[in-house]
Amino acid sequence: MNSRSRRNLFAAVAGLALLTVGCGGAPNAATITLTDFKITSGLAQVRAGQPVTLTIVNGGRVDHNLKLDPVATDAALPETLKPGERTTVTLSFKASGTFGYACTLPGHAPAGMTGTVTVVS
Repeated sequence: MNSRSRRNLFAAVAGLALLTVGCGGAPNAATITLTDFKITSGLAQVRAGQPVTLTIVNGGRVDHNLKLDPVATDAALPETLKPGERTTVTLSFKASGTFGYACTLPGHAPAGMTGTVTVVS
């Protein structure tokens, strides 16, 4: 990873607001905004096995997507979101650890569209 990618990754991670999923009650929620070429996320820490509702927004001028590490969750996410589109998905993370997510369209992750989420037991 080059220094620009590291800086972008650090900025994305540093900008994450902490979301801790508690026990019981309604699912917790976070918004993830995809722009050209950055991910801003309210998803930083969640509890394994607890539902989280994610609203994924393409706030950019080009198509984007969001893919979560399949070890963490096998939730189905859209292949692409066109500019201005949004989707909401409720999922749970199945394993503890720190997992990556990224926009997997060609060139987007290397440009800085990556982040991590920590899943605790």
